[in-house]
Amino acid sequence: MGRQYWVYGVFALAVTSFAPAVRADDWDACQNSNPDVIIFGCSATIDAGTDTKKNIAIAYNNRGIAYYNKGEYDHAIEDFDKAIALNPKSDEHHTNRGNAYDDKGEHNRAIADYGKAIALDPKYANAYNNRGIAYNSKGAYDRAIKDYDKAIALDPKYANAYNGRGFAYERLGNGQKAETDYQKVLSLRPGDKYAIAGLQRLKAAP
Repeated sequence: MGRQYWVYGVFALAVTSFAPAVRADDWDACQNSNPDVIIFGCSATIDAGTDTKKNIAIAYNNRGIAYYNKGEYDHAIEDFDKAIALNPKSDEHHTNRGNAYDDKGEHNRAIADYGKAIALDPKYANAYNNRGIAYNSKGAYDRAIKDYDKAIALDPKYANAYNGRGFAYERLGNGQKAETDYQKVLSLRPGDKYAIAGLQRLKAAP
């Protein structure tokens, strides 16, 4: 229902140059859209072991996301662990590991990771949104709404947060507020399937 993660792109912001043992095409592969290509390129970059700790952390992060997108959550968590060990002040790495924990069903560990990300950057809307998803998964709808409120306050056009909050309101039996949130999603992102499904459920409710 709209979990967000952070993948580093072409490394333009983090990498101004790379060690000679790291090939440019490996860096390129490490930010490809194909998970298997990412795993190959990031693995080559990691195995070379010649770049900075921050850049190696990025390679672990990107490979972790590739594993995450393949549904290999344990492998993803292992890579996010290594990224965090190399760069513990990265709110993105904590958020990405939280996503893997949440999809694995370990909601409390996910919530802890999102909390660490928020502590590192209190204005990180994605972490609030994703923690809201974890609270929704636990049935802690009031707590989820608080996180969605914060995400929306930070980013008033955050459609995924409106969707999540609408779902929480729906589960709490507040159809009016749920409908308002779903309609807001459609104003921001016409045709959104989650918002449409939510409105259909509300309409069908007795």
